[in-house]
Amino acid sequence: MQFQYSPYIFPLLVSTIIASFVAVYVWQRRATASGAMVLALLALACAEWSLVYALEIAGADLPTKIFWGKSQYIGIATVPLLWVIFAYSYSTKGIQMTRRNVSLLSIVPLITLILAFTNEYHGLIWKDVKIRTVGTFSALEVTHGFWFWMYWMYSNTLLLLGTVFILQSFNRTKGLFRRQNIILLIAVLTPWFGNVLYVSGSSPIPNLDITPFAFTISVVVFAWGIFSFKLVNLAPVARDLVVEKMPDGMIVLDAQGNIVDINPALQKALGLSASQAIGQRARDLFSAWPSLVERYANTLEAQDEIVLGEGESQIWYELRMSPLLDSHDRLLGRVVTVRNITEKKRTEEALRLSEEKYRKIYENVADVIYETDNQGHLTSISPSIEKRGGYQPEELIGRNVTVFFVFPEQYAELDALMIENGSVNDFEALLRKKDGTNIFVSITAHILFDANGQGVATEGVLRDITERKQAEENIRQMNVELERRVIERTSELEQALEKEQGMRNQLVQADKLAVLGKMVSVIAHEINNPIQTVKNTFYLLEDQIIPGSPAAEYLKMASIEANRISDLVAQLRGIYASGSKTISRVNVLELLVEVHNLLIPQLKKNQVEWCQVDGLQPYTVSAVRNNLKQVFINLCLNAMEAMETDQGGRITVSLRPSQDGRRVGIDFHNTGPLISDQALPHIFDPFFTTKSNGTGLGLFISYDIIQQHQGEILVESAPGKGVMFTVWLPRAPGEEDGGAP
Repeated sequence: MQFQYSPYIFPLLVSTIIASFVAVYVWQRRATASGAMVLALLALACAEWSLVYALEIAGADLPTKIFWGKSQYIGIATVPLLWVIFAYSYSTKGIQMTRRNVSLLSIVPLITLILAFTNEYHGLIWKDVKIRTVGTFSALEVTHGFWFWMYWMYSNTLLLLGTVFILQSFNRTKGLFRRQNIILLIAVLTPWFGNVLYVSGSSPIPNLDITPFAFTISVVVFAWGIFSFKLVNLAPVARDLVVEKMPDGMIVLDAQGNIVDINPALQKALGLSASQAIGQRARDLFSAWPSLVERYANTLEAQDEIVLGEGESQIWYELRMSPLLDSHDRLLGRVVTVRNITEKKRTEEALRLSEEKYRKIYENVADVIYETDNQGHLTSISPSIEKRGGYQPEELIGRNVTVFFVFPEQYAELDALMIENGSVNDFEALLRKKDGTNIFVSITAHILFDANGQGVATEGVLRDITERKQAEENIRQMNVELERRVIERTSELEQALEKEQGMRNQLVQADKLAVLGKMVSVIAHEINNPIQTVKNTFYLLEDQIIPGSPAAEYLKMASIEANRISDLVAQLRGIYASGSKTISRVNVLELLVEVHNLLIPQLKKNQVEWCQVDGLQPYTVSAVRNNLKQVFINLCLNAMEAMETDQGGRITVSLRPSQDGRRVGIDFHNTGPLISDQALPHIFDPFFTTKSNGTGLGLFISYDIIQQHQGEILVESAPGKGVMFTVWLPRAPGEEDGGAP
């Protein structure tokens, strides 16, 4: 490629530099304005067009000029497309054109670009190409083909469409913002005008395309708009999105106090439209409030609260006034915003009343209200602490609450509950007052959290429950005393009932015994003589019967039974005989020795072992000796008869005093079979027996004899322990020793 010097390339290079700078500047601020990204690409396309056109002019031969002439179509094909995309985004408040529409609009520019680089095969862009030199200017002289004119109409349609979008935004902008649109429109129409001059052949220099120069002017205008009117940083869409939609009222005044803009919020508040307000003097529009007009007529900057109306219809506003200055700090006008703060003022008033009410409650409540930091140090406490604890509130601030707990474990429990649940309800504790006395309190508290969920303080209420606790303690003591008295009275009643029942049983038993005694005496007397006769007859018959005959066996059996009846009659007569009531001092230990000696044959016969505990004390009782001996014998015989089936066993005899030392107990323990639970309650009843050949009178008579001696017989039958009869008798007078060890 060959190049030559031409002074016409310098304006194009300047245009390239400025357009590139604008592209970089806008791209860096693409997030702050609608359509900024497309605007940056548009400036970059202008820079490419200017730079490539400069290289075409500098070309020294035809091939060089043709190559750079084709390269210009990169900018020529993209500038109109980017312009219409930018204008659409700008006018629709940042709404981006859909990809489908962008793709459709890009079809013709793409075809044009392809045809430009393949022109030598079809001539649709240039039919004829040659170099024409005018002085120091050397450029291509071309005859345009069919597609060039098609694209020229298409590109101008895009420029026209973008212009329409910008014009539409004029109707939505007011006051100072319209100057931005005018600047933008000048920037758009300038290259369009230059392109028309070039295509129509009206260029001042033949074959010189002044469109890139026009774009140079356009870029300069864009730069001026950016730096002077913040075209990108404060696009009209910002005004639409912020001012038009803002809930606060806004009005813009020029330097003479005339209204040049007013937003819908203030229009609604004043009950008029923008067309009715714009152009009027602010003094005339707000003539209903002369004091406000006079107050702010010459004020440039202010922030104040104003109130309109009276009574319930009062409305509060927050007024802000700021000056509008140009780049040389010259006054353009003022911006006034008003915000309805009626609800805020009412809320503040309600809050003030609530705080006042809370303060009165806080200062006069009987309970103690407190607050601590997260370390447990008091930061606030109500004056009621003086009455409840004897402290002045100010002397407690900063002190840790742990020092007031009588029992540290109560504070540890309270702290654990607060950490676990965030609050406690009615936690009871004992606190120490200033004078050293204690007070019962009920604590209700909760943790205060910050925005991050961290506990920063504790707020709680202490309630004095000392009187309640004292009342509860009094009630508890009364209940204990009442319960004790009820138990005592119940015990007395039970003892009385037992005593009464015992007396009734004794009376019934006495009646039975009296009747039985009379009956036994009569029967014994009447039976004794006949039975003696029967015995004598059996004796005489023994000599008349042949030994070994069946009759001899029958006679022997009859004789044995007659002797048993005779012994029973003798026993009954002996018990109920008139001379059997003589009471004497009886040594129990000696009496047991006699009983043992009498029973030795039966013990050997039944293979029963007699065991008597060593070291027994010789207790003395007042009793009828023979009757008492008969009782001991009956108890031992019954035990041996019960152990016959086992063929062997043991009878253990022991003595023991009662706890009060007034009675002596004689225990007869045997290893025979247990007495059933069904038989145990009736074992001392007359004629009750569990033996096949028993009479049921032995234990009954024994029980009667012991009762006559003011004693009692008890029986125990338990697995693993065997059967034990215990005879309890009063000790003889003068023998009581006060109890047993």
